[in-house]
Amino acid sequence: MIRFRECGVLLCVAVVVSACQGGRVAESAAPVVGTSALFVAHQTAECGAANNIGAFAAGPDRLPGLSEVQRRGGLRVLEEFRAPTEQPSARDGHVHDWQGQAPRLGGLAVYDRGEHIYSDFLFDAWGADDGQDALRYGLNEGLQQLYPRVERLDQLFQALGDQFGLPAPLGASSHYGDATDIRGPRDFTELRWAAGARGLSFYARLSRFTEDDQPVIAILFDLDPDVRADAPQLGLSDTRYDRLLLVQRDRAELVDLPSGVLLASDALSLQWFPEDFTNALELEIPWALLDGERDSVWLTVLSAQTDEDASDNDAATYIPANLAYRYDALDDGRSVVPCDPVAGIYNERAQAFDLYNGTIDGYAVALDVVGMRLGRSQRWQPTGGYYERIFQSHPSISHEDPLALGYADESDPFEPYEQTLEQPYGLYLPQNYDPQASYPLTLWLHYQGGMVHSAGAWSPRIVHQHGADNDSVVVTPRGRGSKSWYQGASHQDIWEVFADVAGTTLTGARGLPQDHAFAAEGLARIDRDRVYLSGYSMGGYGTYMFGLMYPDLFAAAYSTSGVHFGSALPGGAHLLENARHLPIVIHHGLIDELVPWVSIEPVALTLNQLGYRHRMDTLPAYEHYTQAITDEWAEGTRYLAAFKRNPAPRQVTYKIVPELVRTINNNRATLYGAGTRTQFDFRPDGAWWVDDIRVRDDAGCDVQAPAPCDDSVYALVDAVSLALPATLYSTAPPLLDSDNGLGLPSTPVVSPGNSVSPYLRQGLDWIDEQAAELQNRFELTLTNVAALNLDIEAMRLNLPQLAQGQVTTDGAVRLGLRGVPRTAQVRLNGQSTGQWASSLWLVDVPAGEHTLEILLP
Repeated sequence: MIRFRECGVLLCVAVVVSACQGGRVAESAAPVVGTSALFVAHQTAECGAANNIGAFAAGPDRLPGLSEVQRRGGLRVLEEFRAPTEQPSARDGHVHDWQGQAPRLGGLAVYDRGEHIYSDFLFDAWGADDGQDALRYGLNEGLQQLYPRVERLDQLFQALGDQFGLPAPLGASSHYGDATDIRGPRDFTELRWAAGARGLSFYARLSRFTEDDQPVIAILFDLDPDVRADAPQLGLSDTRYDRLLLVQRDRAELVDLPSGVLLASDALSLQWFPEDFTNALELEIPWALLDGERDSVWLTVLSAQTDEDASDNDAATYIPANLAYRYDALDDGRSVVPCDPVAGIYNERAQAFDLYNGTIDGYAVALDVVGMRLGRSQRWQPTGGYYERIFQSHPSISHEDPLALGYADESDPFEPYEQTLEQPYGLYLPQNYDPQASYPLTLWLHYQGGMVHSAGAWSPRIVHQHGADNDSVVVTPRGRGSKSWYQGASHQDIWEVFADVAGTTLTGARGLPQDHAFAAEGLARIDRDRVYLSGYSMGGYGTYMFGLMYPDLFAAAYSTSGVHFGSALPGGAHLLENARHLPIVIHHGLIDELVPWVSIEPVALTLNQLGYRHRMDTLPAYEHYTQAITDEWAEGTRYLAAFKRNPAPRQVTYKIVPELVRTINNNRATLYGAGTRTQFDFRPDGAWWVDDIRVRDDAGCDVQAPAPCDDSVYALVDAVSLALPATLYSTAPPLLDSDNGLGLPSTPVVSPGNSVSPYLRQGLDWIDEQAAELQNRFELTLTNVAALNLDIEAMRLNLPQLAQGQVTTDGAVRLGLRGVPRTAQVRLNGQSTGQWASSLWLVDVPAGEHTLEILLP
């Protein structure tokens, strides 16, 4: 949802530059064999990947508008070893005998358990460019080489075209490829090879593949390095490849490319698996079809679609869609880096340009047959930089056939086809990433119209200033769509991404299905006290949503031009009471035409009345999209980084509004196609040592139903454990930060270098004063609460001594006490009370003010 009406100056520069510059379009050339100490290396640097990993300019990236593009992350091989296993069979009717672990990082490959495994980018099967993007890019490439920041202009062209439909030359689509699209069975997720005495075994998995689909996969072999040939079936000329294996649903054809002769392929074994999200082809190629057994085999693989417009006389009968092995092996094969730069939101620029040029020589891979038969395996780690991470979502929010389910999105016909089991998210790992170190994490949520890599490609300093500036991991979830509003399936998607990167030890399982498959440990080691939320527009809405419903998970939150979750206007429903320990920074344009400033100013006023930490910077000349153009976030990210989560706060305030719970349990009407599940059962019901809160009078609200509820209904808990340590504080408006990260002051009106625009800052800071006195008691004030549980151990009440609580409630409540021994005595107003059940002391408390005592005999 980025509109760029402020881009006039930048676009004029681009037009002038375009008139003056020339440059190449092709990004690849024929690779040569590399070697390593033990095994044959991957292919060597021939597709331009080295251009994607150069160092950032010295110092913080602060130039408004012309941001530095993101640098690719790769993987580094730490150790080569052998882990022998049996060759997978293509005759056994299943694919479970493939045992290696895929990297699950787009555009990268590893050897594991004798398998060569390549993970592709998702939803990138757009085929060749039609020439317009290549021309535009070629005209500007010379200047980009001299001044790399000009690269961002190409991304702005895409945003103009994709978000607002501006035609060329001012606008371009969000994908560089134009020859095919992702609606067919053409999008690779993973390719695997193994070798044995019988020949080569091959496994290809597609992101979507239904029973009625007719996939086409082409495997091109380079068996004789002295022979070059055309592949007219695919529209390719003068290639290094001399043999073509075309695999279709019902047959496979082997062609000798120099002669065009069709070779016998009866000995080949072939099986497709379209059912149950398997989406796979399994193939066994006898050595005889490759002129005998070899120590290594050069090849590449692509998917294609049948050219329905081709006449009988046309040589090209298939249109290439998705090209595999888009990576380079650098440093003698010890590092692997994707060919495609962080450009566009589908990671397919190199693919589109090289298919447009009709040559794919730079994407051949040398399969180490000897090594695979010995069980070649690699221990590796990410190098740091920007990645596409691929994870397996839950089947209940996944599907492969939107037409069968009646899903159709007139504004984006392709989005319903992206609701597959395999899902991507953008991932930034700090430079010099150490898997053994613990890092902060920022979850950045995209705007309406945004996609997985909208931040990484179009506004790269979102990632850079949240990540590189603070040595933090950053993830940018897809959220199951561009306009899902983080409800229903999208809400679950955020939990899945969170669990994938951080592990369920940190996230818990509160937002995941019971049969989820996420591990206790995630992709990275995350500091649980430094997890931050951030988002733009619709992403700001998600930031308020997750931060206020699950405040015990996050250290701070940052909303830019964000829609508030609920309403802070008089009489509106909101959850801002839950932000007692969630500092919030808000950046908002005074002339925002989509999210009016007058709807967000009450958020700051309410936080001020509550005495909570917050900052709101009002940018007087900014409308809704300006900050995405200037690409300046440092004032917000610097605020985030100043805070750590309080793991055990003395005072917990938690509010439940049933209507807002109902909101997250139902898919937004604009979420087109998110599996067969449309209603959910998320139950945010407490935080820290207060949980299982139940609303007494919910006015008949069904939080799983599509029908709206009365949003004036709420339950509120205010709990204080005086046994927990705390620091007393006073409040004061923010005045001056002496160092804004650049050695310059950040004032209430300007921050030189961090913000090209002046602003008006309001807010509250907490000024620490002295330690609070510790007492073995607690206080509880309840409004419209039917039940809740308290974790006595987490409250640090010392039960060998008398623990006393003051309970004030406006109605009858059942109070559960977790961590109180069964042998304890529990008294209400001096009278023994309560019952022991399921590891809880349950105490029924009537309306009024009461004294509760807990002691051991």
